Amino acid sequence: MSIPSPQYAGLSDDVYKDRVVGRRAPGQEEIVVVEGQRYAVLEHVNNKSTGYQGTIYRREGSGEIVVAHRGTEGVAKDILTDATMVTSRTNPQAADALALTKHALDYAEIAGQRTGHAPEVTVTGHSLGGALAQISAHHYDLKGETFNSYGAASLSYRIPEGGNSVVNHVMASDPVSAASPHFGQVRIYAKPTEMLALSASGYSNSRANFLIPDNPLMAATASLSAHKLGNFLGEHSALTDPNARPLAEKNARMIEEYRSDVNGLRTGTTIVTQGPSGLGQGVVDSIRGPLAPGEPA
Repeated sequence: MSIPSPQYAGLSDDVYKDRVVGRRAPGQEEIVVVEGQRYAVLEHVNNKSTGYQGTIYRREGSGEIVVAHRGTEGVAKDILTDATMVTSRTNPQAADALALTKHALDYAEIAGQRTGHAPEVTVTGHSLGGALAQISAHHYDLKGETFNSYGAASLSYRIPEGGNSVVNHVMASDPVSAASPHFGQVRIYAKPTEMLALSASGYSNSRANFLIPDNPLMAATASLSAHKLGNFLGEHSALTDPNARPLAEKNARMIEEYRSDVNGLRTGTTIVTQGPSGLGQGVVDSIRGPLAPGEPA
């Protein structure tokens, strides 16, 4: 991937804009400028029945194609929407996201027939959109970058945890990205205010911190602002802050403990809400094992 992370973040933000639905005729594409780079809008989808929205962009110059999957607007609504993935282990917008990603691959194939070289197709998204990006990256064996995404590896699509296909940028105290394992690598960024919130909830880097009770719910509630995409945009973006990743590394112990606690809460909630049938399906999926990228269920 040659597209810089700040541009992926910018496209994950731009996809929240309402646009005319449909494919653009050649020469009629809107132009958006992200971090100084021009992108042409090739297609926009808005399925009101599922709530899915997504946009296909073409990077001017290189011709690379990016599919941006949209999350939901507003932190509270975003978290409520992501909560449905916790209870059902499915994403009702996945089919729409896969369909739009297939359109992007079709655009690339047509361009390749014309030029002799098909441009790379990558995916991006924030929160719910990031989960859809992980799902589509796994389904079609694509690369991509996400921001505070809900991890897709806990969903029922037999998506493996880890790998290097997707880079998942997360804020240290963001409860959504902490709730589920990710397809791809996870890069953690931290702000001093996040470390204060975790400390106030009982977390520390001390090996003796088991003596102090942790309160993941208190920490998560105090950290809702960490979920905002704005943490990765503009001049104060964590992506370009030279202190954000070192601060996360310095506090890796407390961050890992908090994120593990949040993941544990999610696991317990999933088991309780799905009941015996859901647990049985989880056992079957575990026995069958994950699918390799590009080998969808």
